[in-house]
Amino acid sequence: MRRITFVLVLLVGLAGVTGCLGGEVDTIDADISPDAEPAETNETGDEILASGLSSTEDVDSYTVESRNGFAFGASQFFNANVSMESNSRFSTAEQESIIDTEGVTDFSFLGLLDNTTEFETTVYSEGNTTRRRTVENGNATGWSEADANYSLTETVFGTDALSWMRNGTEAELLGEERVNGVDTYALRINVTRETYRNIFMHSTAAVGLSAGGVEDSQESEQPEEPEDGEFNITDETAPEVYLWVDKETRRPARFAYLFTADSSNGSAEGDGGGLNAAFSMLYEADYSYEEVEVEPPEGL
Repeated sequence: MRRITFVLVLLVGLAGVTGCLGGEVDTIDADISPDAEPAETNETGDEILASGLSSTEDVDSYTVESRNGFAFGASQFFNANVSMESNSRFSTAEQESIIDTEGVTDFSFLGLLDNTTEFETTVYSEGNTTRRRTVENGNATGWSEADANYSLTETVFGTDALSWMRNGTEAELLGEERVNGVDTYALRINVTRETYRNIFMHSTAAVGLSAGGVEDSQESEQPEEPEDGEFNITDETAPEVYLWVDKETRRPARFAYLFTADSSNGSAEGDGGGLNAAFSMLYEADYSYEEVEVEPPEGL
């Protein structure tokens, strides 16, 4: 997150030197909304959410298939995109996890510098120790210590990614939907300023842990706004957040969010002047509560 904050400030400063940068900014375009049918239940969305958040406490092991996207840019100036897919296995009993990720990072600057990096990472956590191995464009690195532990990896890629919903979060029941062969209740999660902060922290941590492109941050840190600018969060740009809960076990079956926000520094008349920047964050995760074994990868 510290690198992203630095880039935001850098963009604002360079805009003052190089002139106005107007125009559209590319963002993530995806439809993550449930395709739900009416639900026959007297339970409210809040009640289903509460049961879903408490249902994983007795889970010994599980797997997660997730997709993460992060895009940030300023029109005619700078664009950065990270897209990745991860397969994660967690043993809560042994406090071990393995996260295998494949992804691509794209970076362009002023139309003069373009760089694309394909990467594969394996992140292995055991208790307070986390190690990461990376292959970038076919070049492999050895195992190195990462600034993380089992608790962090589960918060980023496991069921603990839902933990921020425990305090004051409200949910609307949209209906029923079958997800990966499981009958679920589909919920829309309420959106607040705190929701935005938690989503921002989650996405930057996911990219930092698996792609190495963003520094890991402490929970106490909050995303900073660019100097002389503001994030415009409206009804149209507020995060979409959804949770699918297994009707029988009440365990989370799927979690997804999409957030796009823009930052502006310049003309208030909307004439295209000033610095136009935007960032998007996408996350989709499917949970399976099968028994899995987590062992240290080869070479450790």
